[in-house]
Amino acid sequence: MQSKTSFFDWTLARKGLRRTMPLWLTHLVIWVFAMPIMVVNLGPNVGNILDMSEYIYYTVHIGGTLMAFFFCAAIVEVQNSYLCTARSVSFYHALPVRRGTIFCTNTLLTLAVLLVPMVLVAAMTLAIEYSLGLGGGLIYLVKWLGMYAAMCLFFTGFATLCSHITGHVAAAPILYVVLNFTVVVVEWVVRYIPTLFLYGVSFNGSTRLGWMSPIWHIYTECCPQMEYTEDMQPLRLFYDGSGYLWGLALCGLVLLALAWLFYRRRQSESAGEFVAVPALRPVFKYCVTAGCTLLLSILFYAVSYQIRSDARPSVPWYTVCMLIAAAIGYFGSEMVLRKSFRVFRSWKGFAAAALVILLCGGVLGFDLLGVESYVPQASEVAYVELQSYYNQNFRAKVIPEDPCFDNVLALHRLILDNKETSQNLVYDWYAGTSGSEQYDYDYIRLDYYMNDGSTVGREYYLPIAAEAENDGEIQDVFGYLALVDSIYETPEVIRRAYSVLWDDAPFYQLYYGGVQLAGIWDDEDVLSYTVYADLLEALRADLLEGSLVSNRNDYYYSAEAEDGQRVFCLNLEFERRSEEDPVYRSYEFYVTPEAARTWAVLNDPASYQEQPDWAGEAHSDLLPADNRIGRDTQVIFLPARPRLPVTIL
Repeated sequence: MQSKTSFFDWTLARKGLRRTMPLWLTHLVIWVFAMPIMVVNLGPNVGNILDMSEYIYYTVHIGGTLMAFFFCAAIVEVQNSYLCTARSVSFYHALPVRRGTIFCTNTLLTLAVLLVPMVLVAAMTLAIEYSLGLGGGLIYLVKWLGMYAAMCLFFTGFATLCSHITGHVAAAPILYVVLNFTVVVVEWVVRYIPTLFLYGVSFNGSTRLGWMSPIWHIYTECCPQMEYTEDMQPLRLFYDGSGYLWGLALCGLVLLALAWLFYRRRQSESAGEFVAVPALRPVFKYCVTAGCTLLLSILFYAVSYQIRSDARPSVPWYTVCMLIAAAIGYFGSEMVLRKSFRVFRSWKGFAAAALVILLCGGVLGFDLLGVESYVPQASEVAYVELQSYYNQNFRAKVIPEDPCFDNVLALHRLILDNKETSQNLVYDWYAGTSGSEQYDYDYIRLDYYMNDGSTVGREYYLPIAAEAENDGEIQDVFGYLALVDSIYETPEVIRRAYSVLWDDAPFYQLYYGGVQLAGIWDDEDVLSYTVYADLLEALRADLLEGSLVSNRNDYYYSAEAEDGQRVFCLNLEFERRSEEDPVYRSYEFYVTPEAARTWAVLNDPASYQEQPDWAGEAHSDLLPADNRIGRDTQVIFLPARPRLPVTIL
């Protein structure tokens, strides 16, 4: 029978409006409290429309994302719940209304009950802003409404697609929640698993495909931004990520189109099926198998094996855990699809999955891809950052033109050559085996930044040195220390690491300098501005000499060195004011008597001023401008003492 309405049916709309009333009323009430009422309360404390609009942007960024995520899915689920039972779907499809009319009516109603009230909320907010004397907020409210509309369009499309490829009342919400975070979770797990078994492979937790999980990307990469003038007055407000939101809106339209295509071909008999589209059932089964393999295998491995303090990586046992997890995912999904426990006859499909798992276990166990043994070529590297916690957490940036660059690659190869010995000592130390305690252990991290824009990161926990039995002196038994020190003591590397004392000195001013006696943290003395020039000269000389870089933090918890001389903790803060926003750098040094020049300055009582009253004052106000390192100030440094020769491999 022909429909009297081409794309919208008012009877269905009125029924849907009544059914979803508790949801859209709750949605409206929450926004009324978050916007007009909060604007009334914040109004007396806000001096301009930009600050108020920044709060409005944050409402859609923080709360609005979750509101759209939940309410779009809930209303879509209620509107399309008729697809889950044979009786209701037969009733709706027997009406003198085309499927296209039903689909468009439900979609438009979902967007209308969420966005039309938002126009009312925006109008109320604008009226309150004008009553508070904050004019000019219309453009920001329009953008706020556009951002929220883009979110609602995407989540409505996503939820609609999920509801049309399933036929069970619980299936659509499960798929909706899982698929919104699948990419981030899978990438994290895939990049985390090699760190358990491949020597040195590390993962810092960042993701490259986070943009495919909207909630994750919005919260981690998008944010309202305010630009300020030189006197820190708000100048311009914008949302960093507006392009991504409009991309979501376009994606939402595509998802709605896919949902409509699935709905046109959907059989009424699919009501009650977990996956209503036959072609997607194998996809669902193997996706569930892969997901369970990745997630449950880590859980099984951690609980059954890795929880032991002396457990060494075991790829064979992890492969067994993957097989168990895959069996749960494969046969569990079969039970859901067939609505029966008699699914174990379909073992051929699981055999194919098991073969893939065994292949992955072999690749991981034998490092067939060469991940563990990979050392980049010098021609592939733009620069590399080396960090050794044994050397005051100093992070060295080395470029191929530096004379010590070959030493970085040599250090990496040496670590790989000593892999077995190093691992045995580390695990013996964990197990408390006698003899392992004579070594000092350290993390060494290498981050290669490649010419093609990629990054290769490696982190090793190593027996960095040993203490001699007779005199207790540190012995460089593996050769790590010599290579690390040769890199850290290279003048080019030092100048680059502390560029604020060299190339960037004309652009920074010394903001604050404080000194504490190492081991006594209650009081901090403030250096007199008259000694800053001498201090910076001494710092530069001692850094180039290596006495502030290469010695260890043995004095961190001690107030005195072995010879009875004091050890200082020096805190320096530098400030650079750019046109948009100030930039700060801070450095902390543990100054031992080995750093003779700096230690002499800090050990002189005349270097300190009487402790000032900091209440309500900025540190920089106590430092006369002509005694800071500023754009027009030139600092002359003392020459460094002759350096010991260093062998470059």
